[in-house]
Amino acid sequence: MAALESEKQKLTNEELYKAISLLPELQAKRIYALYFQDLTMTQIAKIEGVSVKAVSLSVEKGLTNLEKILKTQFLAFLWIFAGDV
Repeated sequence: MAALESEKQKLTNEELYKAISLLPELQAKRIYALYFQDLTMTQIAKIEGVSVKAVSLSVEKGLTNLEKILKTQFLAFLWIFAGDV
């Protein structure tokens, strides 16, 4: 059972990385830094030489875009799965 859960998590992570890769480059880079490298928005802003507000707005827009991408992928999955029934 643990192996199945591990595979499910792996697939979920792969889908998430793929969805992030579909974002505009700057949004993807900032979301990756924030959630996978555990940097703060302040740290990202300092590294990039931009305001924290610029990073915040970019991440917010990126998360909105990511949600749309994931919903689209899920609906496509359901459509394909429904065709196999």
